[in-house]
Amino acid sequence: MKNSKKFEEGIFSDLRNLKSGTDASLEEPKSGFLDFLYKNNCIRTQKKQKVFYWYSVPHDKLFLDALERDLKREKMGQEATTVAVNEPALSFEFDSSQSLFEQLTKAQTDFDAAKESLDAAKKLLDNRQQLLREGALARKLVDGAWAGYAALLPESAALIELNRRELKAVPVANAALQETSLNLICRLGRTLPAAPAALLPLLESGMRLWARKNRGTTESA
Repeated sequence: MKNSKKFEEGIFSDLRNLKSGTDASLEEPKSGFLDFLYKNNCIRTQKKQKVFYWYSVPHDKLFLDALERDLKREKMGQEATTVAVNEPALSFEFDSSQSLFEQLTKAQTDFDAAKESLDAAKKLLDNRQQLLREGALARKLVDGAWAGYAALLPESAALIELNRRELKAVPVANAALQETSLNLICRLGRTLPAAPAALLPLLESGMRLWARKNRGTTESA
């Protein structure tokens, strides 16, 4: 809110449509009720005025109408009394051919749908990382020695296990991995997200290059 006084002017004008006796009580100057409200910083003056009944005031409509007037001022290049600070307001574009209520409802619905999709993707990623962690933690006895599996994971995805020394982080460029075989398994017919789809050909190309270099080194020896 940049100019609360200007924003409130329109609301006070709308409140004049509410009638005394039905939607409000008309209080005389310095009445006992006005004195009580004044002492508790609910009103600014003890002049004769309406005191509105809470449930008779359409609070949401008053706010939407005031905000719509503000957006129309902004659309016409005039100074607005409010400024957007968060989503979905930051990306909201006001359309003067539709009511603000309809536009905000659609914007909020779209924002909620996008957030739900993002949450679902994050949950799926968390589940995949959990499976990889469990695979890396699984060990079995082979020829009298404990053997386990390696998992390609960001270090941040296994911080708890690393701190407990249940897992050990080994950089991909570690010399010990040069003697390790890697099997890349792809599910037939599966469509990968954009990032893994871009990484996969690079990974396959790097593996082929590494295999050729390794084979050449072995032949020379």
